[in-house]
Amino acid sequence: MPVLMPEDVKGMKIRVPSRSTGLQVEAWDGSPVSMPVSETCNAIQTGVIDGAMIDTTATRAFRLGGVATCPTLGMDATNSPFFILMNRDVWSSLSDKDQAAVVEVGGNLQAIVDAMRTQ
Repeated sequence: MPVLMPEDVKGMKIRVPSRSTGLQVEAWDGSPVSMPVSETCNAIQTGVIDGAMIDTTATRAFRLGGVATCPTLGMDATNSPFFILMNRDVWSSLSDKDQAAVVEVGGNLQAIVDAMRTQ
């Protein structure tokens, strides 16, 4: 069943990535389900959940395209941000060139995510 508006979530079991997203699903009269993202595909296939609030990059990474038959893009909703994190000592031990490479990759990933949001 496609979700076109928040009201469409009513009564659905939705996998959520965070407490704040769970609160949003509850506000829409849905039932938030907390589970590891790696279990999402099987949970959709077996009917344990009706859908998932998930970042577009994770949709591809966890191959949800084959089981999520009605993806909804562009809803003004909360989601969990993704970060590239590194221990400060490890960061400091990198050469300037390597630090620049990490910053560049982070920027490239952000550009990809931004582009996917506008598709």
